[in-house]
Amino acid sequence: MLLPIARQVADDLALRVHLALDALRRGDGGMGDAQTLTQVMLLTGFLAESGFGAATGEQLGAAERAIAKVFDIGRDTGRWALEDDGFALFAQIATNYDQQLHRAPLWAITEASERLDRFTAGLPHSFPRARGLDGPAQLAETAKWLCAVYSHSLIRLLSGLRLVGCWFFAGRKRRNPTCVGWGF
Repeated sequence: MLLPIARQVADDLALRVHLALDALRRGDGGMGDAQTLTQVMLLTGFLAESGFGAATGEQLGAAERAIAKVFDIGRDTGRWALEDDGFALFAQIATNYDQQLHRAPLWAITEASERLDRFTAGLPHSFPRARGLDGPAQLAETAKWLCAVYSHSLIRLLSGLRLVGCWFFAGRKRRNPTCVGWGF
């Protein structure tokens, strides 16, 4: 657990990210490519929080806005592509992720992956349980916390893929979403 993952495994994971990035750069991508970049953006941030690699809040925020635009346009038009500035951001993130996979110990990668799993399942990745709340009340508090902490665009794009339970409705064009419920 103290050593990095096997080089071949790290190379395979990084290659998948670089292929998704290239497909979106060329305008030949799909929803799966956008999902891959979203997951890598989150994993990179989680690993950086653990002290492996560097990722600033500004960089991740800009990347989040860029990938949210990809999801909005992709769902509306069927064309899944990153603009040049989004490509540059995700190229940095992909390079950082590649380095993290080769340098971070297995425990850190496992922990980041588990946080991503909890996040995409709609469970808080670092949310302290509210005292005395269970079941629906805890879910409601978790939903409020997710809505407060994560930007609407990230939750909206993940909820549109049924990766989190916070529902958003904002009309046909999905602008200025509002958190209106929780469900699976």
